[in-house]
Amino acid sequence: MIIDALPGKGKTSYAIQKINSYPQKSFVYCTPLLSEIDRIKEATHKRFYDPTYKDGRKICGLNDLLSQCHDIAVSHSTFANATEETVELVREGQYTLILDETIDCVSEYNGVVEGFGNKMTKADIKFLIDRKAIDIDDYGRVHWICDSYIGSNYTEVERLAKRGNLILINDTLFLWEFPVDVIKAFEEVSVLTYLFEGSQLQAFFDYHDIPYVLYGVEEIPDSDKQYRLCEYVVDTKDRQKYKELINILYDEKLNNYPNGAFSSTWYKNNLGKPVMKRIKDDLYNYFRNITKAPSSNIMWTCISGAKGSGKNALSGKGYTMVKQLTNADKYARLLEIETVNLFKQLGRKPTQKEIEELEVYINKHKKKLSANETDRLRKKLSCFVPCNARASNDYRERNVLAYVVNMWPNEFINQFFKRKGFEINKDMFGLSCMLQWLFRSAVRDDKEITIWIPSMRMRDLLIAWLDGEI
Repeated sequence: MIIDALPGKGKTSYAIQKINSYPQKSFVYCTPLLSEIDRIKEATHKRFYDPTYKDGRKICGLNDLLSQCHDIAVSHSTFANATEETVELVREGQYTLILDETIDCVSEYNGVVEGFGNKMTKADIKFLIDRKAIDIDDYGRVHWICDSYIGSNYTEVERLAKRGNLILINDTLFLWEFPVDVIKAFEEVSVLTYLFEGSQLQAFFDYHDIPYVLYGVEEIPDSDKQYRLCEYVVDTKDRQKYKELINILYDEKLNNYPNGAFSSTWYKNNLGKPVMKRIKDDLYNYFRNITKAPSSNIMWTCISGAKGSGKNALSGKGYTMVKQLTNADKYARLLEIETVNLFKQLGRKPTQKEIEELEVYINKHKKKLSANETDRLRKKLSCFVPCNARASNDYRERNVLAYVVNMWPNEFINQFFKRKGFEINKDMFGLSCMLQWLFRSAVRDDKEITIWIPSMRMRDLLIAWLDGEI
């Protein structure tokens, strides 16, 4: 079941209602953000657990919770590491999956191991085949058949191949594939998304013959924010409101870039070249002179890459950070977290005296905000919001935007799907990515925004969407 509706239009509220209405069912709620896990745990009547590390890995913690038939809130990244044990436990536990936003079911291996594994080259793959360390079946799946040790460089290849996650494309590139058996093991699956047609998950479902039905969601009349499923209808009529709220910058000088600019390949080929200074100057002009926006209202993005690349090259004065993170900010967030924990312990709202005692305890024991929460606060204060941002409400006050991206699906991944005659709709993919990012801003609360989109393709896609043409 696919619940396809714009961000902020009741999908999550409906999912929580569903959880609360079926106390006898077991649920796995899978969300892109760790920060959303606490929100789900607080919003539901049932007790949800989130995986912790066990034997050095969070997937082992997830499997442990599944073995106890707990209701679980888990991140996309942990869920992606599902094993054969996960499949068995999900099936035996008769679980229902609620998937908040689509997941990338196929990725380049070198992207998956970024930061903790060795990247594989064409020469590495040839070595593994010649060494008879791997075997490739008719599907293209990589099997590890070597019993002897051949070096730490190939540890991750061995691990993922033994799990059945690796696919070889064109004899030159490893792809990581999400284990489809995990999806099939659930009794019921609900995906909360928008523009499912443009997603990799749709191609994955079609590729593996997984049936699905699209639904919309609507607020029940005269109810207190209660929602129900409804027939899926393309929301062309509703877009007129957003056409009035989204002000697209039409500036001949600022939009005078080549049609092929701003893709990931284009950024890779143009880093360090004069055009990057031009874009940086245009960003400064747009934010500081044309819109005169304070940094607290600014939200922008580009292709950032593993080391920041485009982000580092284009960041400038007045649109890098809302403000620097202070110790006072960290303390306020720590107190907020500890107050929520106290509320859970007491089962009621803490009194002012209890909060004051909590502050004394925090100071006496010199408690500090965790590294993860500190990183989240720092990201929240950044004007730069990654182009793949989803499900976050942290930027809903931002109303001056710049989308310096021309988004395309990965061609190697498209080749994977084309083996059975399917492919990702390139324009719908680009539009979906842009809308997901755009709806992190104030427009999700039906507030007016201004946006600069220097890519003609992406600008035209947004205009066509607003006009109801796609």
